[in-house]
Amino acid sequence: MSRIGKHPVAIPSGVEVQLSGQTLTAKGRLGTLSLAVSGEVTATIADGAVTITPNDESKRARAMWGTTRALVNNMVAGVASGFTRNLEINGVGYRDPASGRPGVGEDVQPSVAAHPDPGLRIKPLAHMLSDALEAPSTSQRQRSLQRLGDVALFVAGFFARSFARKLIDIDYHIAMGGNAYSSLADTLQRSLSGRCVAGVYAQLAQKFQGLVDALNEVSETSYRHTDADILRLYEMWMKTGSPRAHGLLRQLGVQPVTAGGARLEH
Repeated sequence: MSRIGKHPVAIPSGVEVQLSGQTLTAKGRLGTLSLAVSGEVTATIADGAVTITPNDESKRARAMWGTTRALVNNMVAGVASGFTRNLEINGVGYRDPASGRPGVGEDVQPSVAAHPDPGLRIKPLAHMLSDALEAPSTSQRQRSLQRLGDVALFVAGFFARSFARKLIDIDYHIAMGGNAYSSLADTLQRSLSGRCVAGVYAQLAQKFQGLVDALNEVSETSYRHTDADILRLYEMWMKTGSPRAHGLLRQLGVQPVTAGGARLEH
């Protein structure tokens, strides 16, 4: 079962969502967005929410289950409140390019909407996936999938603590990145020239969680955990089953226990 796809997307006040065939449209105060729903899943609108369900138990259907739910969630959020990325710059010698202010222990939160320079922002993962799905050529689709996997790995690996109390958490980035590398491997396997590297991306997809753990280890080499971090580690372990989070909790004197004996899966 998809940890992302199983949750309905609540439709906030002021947003109208309509389904016509396989096209889902959201209209809000900031505009209108449409999504062509994949044939592997079914979208339904009921009780003020959009629910996504897989049409069968195939690997493709399970992958598109969580992916489509994420796209719908971002689409609804986009027409209701827009997309922003809050940045925190800490350290000596850094500078916020949006304002020119030195970043010595400052909290700088530039709005991506206010600074349209493409060099100052990263697209949401759902938008990167949309770019890949709508790419006009195979080579462009492959580049988009690779970038999606790379960005998801980088963000999940080095900024895991920043997801605390956020709607989109680290498990979303792991799912998006792993699925991107897996799809890229499948695409490369279809061409003679791509088969030599297809196995590399297949391994990256298979070991995505382990790579995230390794980057987490690098980013926290000199970090001292607080009580809040222990709670965050437990939350990360519950959502992803991360062996590294499990080990850190044990080191910090906490024995991770799954509520109700539930089985962790991704």
